[in-house]
Amino acid sequence: MANRGPPNFITNGLQAAVLEWIRSLDLELVSILLARSWPLSILDSSEPRWRPTEVTDTDNVVRLDRRQRLLRWDRRPPNEIFLDGFVPIVTREYPDWEETDLYGFAKSNRPSFFVSTTKTQRNKKSMFGHLEVPTAV
Repeated sequence: MANRGPPNFITNGLQAAVLEWIRSLDLELVSILLARSWPLSILDSSEPRWRPTEVTDTDNVVRLDRRQRLLRWDRRPPNEIFLDGFVPIVTREYPDWEETDLYGFAKSNRPSFFVSTTKTQRNKKSMFGHLEVPTAV
C-alpha cells in the first residue's frame, strides 16, 4: 500500500495534508485562500488559524496533538476510508471557488478540498464513543 499520509507524522497545518499538491502550497497563499471566503461579519473578530501542536484537554492534561483523537464527519463507508484514508472529496489541483470556501464547507458540508475534524472532549468520568482503527489492513 502506498504511503498516503504526511511525512514524519506531521499533524498540523498544510504539511498534514493527504494530497501532495496541498502540502507543497505556500502558507501565505493558503491564508489568502482561506481569508477570502471568511464572512466580513466575523473577519474583525476571528480569523482562520492552525490548531496548536500542544492542546489542553477538558481534564486539564496537556497533550501533543498527535496524542489526541480527531473525529471526522464523513459520509463515505468505512471500507473506502480504510483503503484511501480521509482524502478530500475534491482532489483536483485547480478547484473552483465554492470548493475552496472553508466557511461555506463548515456551514453546509458541501463537496470541498477540506476534511472536517474535531478533537474529542475527554474527562475522567466518561468517554463518548471510540473507534479503533487498524494501522494495517
